[in-house]
Amino acid sequence: MTLAPKTYPSGLVWLRRDLRSHDHAALHQALRQCQRVWCVFVFDTDILQPLLERGLQADRRVEFIHESLIDLDEQLRALGRSNGTEGVGLLVCHGRASEEIPRLATQLGVQAVYANLDHEPAALARDAQVRGALAHAGVLLHMGKDQVVREHHEVLNQGGRPFTVFTPYKKAWLQTLSPSDLQPHPVERYADALAPCPPALSAGVPTLEAIGFVPSNLRELNEHVHFHVCAVDGVFEEVAGEEGDAADAASQSSPSRIIFHPATSSNTPSTAQTWKCTCSFRLEPKRWMKATAPMCSAALSTFGRTRAVGLQRLRDDA
Repeated sequence: MTLAPKTYPSGLVWLRRDLRSHDHAALHQALRQCQRVWCVFVFDTDILQPLLERGLQADRRVEFIHESLIDLDEQLRALGRSNGTEGVGLLVCHGRASEEIPRLATQLGVQAVYANLDHEPAALARDAQVRGALAHAGVLLHMGKDQVVREHHEVLNQGGRPFTVFTPYKKAWLQTLSPSDLQPHPVERYADALAPCPPALSAGVPTLEAIGFVPSNLRELNEHVHFHVCAVDGVFEEVAGEEGDAADAASQSSPSRIIFHPATSSNTPSTAQTWKCTCSFRLEPKRWMKATAPMCSAALSTFGRTRAVGLQRLRDDA
């Protein structure tokens, strides 16, 4: 396969909500278009300082991001080593993102910065500042679509306005869908463009203390965090409750009505199936409990294929 010529000598991927090295739109685009690529995350003081001012030095969210960065740094290093390049890793800055990204882009001498679009109002305002500063330095900012299949302006009603009723929106959305919209953004096959970190920037992920925080009790809650976020394999068991409105109220407010048993044998459902079951409960606990509780006990009390199929059915029926 003949690859297209690279557009830029070098580029920088700005990671934000997308802390992964696989199926990543911005990283995929940068690796395909640039001869050398670095990746950066900014501990944005515009976000962190208000937490510190409220006395939240032990913040689980910050610690979770910090541990995710350590894992991502190792993923990038492994990708570099698999292509014969040592010293690849994650660049981490601490400061205002609106200042740190233009500064780093200038320091590295890149011609383009890549990021996945963030739809939060504050993020859009920040990105506009970054775009202006980069343009002043002669650096382009490429924003990719990664969080959604369709942007807010891509599916509008006949009057050119956003839909206000879901069903017409769903129909219009499906009419725009094509197989290419669901294709992954491969990273591994282009990872030979990942560049080693410059010596002055190769310190890696700083400690929590270096950015003003301290460890929380996140590790004590590790099993539950992974149950909800990382979908560790295991068995979910329904906890019987009283009938009626009281039970409905409990199902809304008490996740403990579903007990998670970590996997103890190879006959456990796959991560994807476990994740589907987790999502269906956490997104709509009341509906999930009422619609699938009879199936839940039977499906999750058996081992092997029956249980895996049961988990799939739970998600499909939710």
